Amino acid sequence: MKTEDLSHKGYDVIGNCRKLAEEMTFKNLYSIICAHGNIEAAVWLEGDDPHSMTFDQLAQLTDNYAEALSHTFGQSGRVCIAVDACKEWFPLFWGIIRSGHDVLTVDPSMPDEKVAYLMRQAGCTYLVSSKARKVSDGTSQLLVSDLAKAPVISNYSPVWGHDIALCTSGTTAECRVYV
Repeated sequence: MKTEDLSHKGYDVIGNCRKLAEEMTFKNLYSIICAHGNIEAAVWLEGDDPHSMTFDQLAQLTDNYAEALSHTFGQSGRVCIAVDACKEWFPLFWGIIRSGHDVLTVDPSMPDEKVAYLMRQAGCTYLVSSKARKVSDGTSQLLVSDLAKAPVISNYSPVWGHDIALCTSGTTAECRVYV
């Protein structure tokens, strides 16, 4: 899709890039993304039935998750995400950052031992996963299905995290964490 094709949907790609270049922070990026308000942001199927959410709805879920994460994990440290792409991924990722945590993303198909290794390498003691995992004894875990039940809140005041750690094997076939 060409940049000009997005303008009828309320997207100003070039203008948004300029805004981000002026202030390259998570807070500004999140603000730019969520400024699209009532425009459809996510579409998925449940069986044969299509469902969707707007940017406003995703922002509300993000705040719900951020509040729940703050209560569960406090407001600092690194949280590992071991969750496949799903409708909860956007509010989970941004909820972690808005709750004052940094993020470690890992491939959810990795075995528990590999997830535990990467979490240790990143200094990560919190985990949000699609399933219970056998990782370090000191790790606090939260299932994304439980997080999805977070109550609706209003007027959330974010405490922004600072970085994202990505895992890659590059050409070595040995997974490493990069911040």
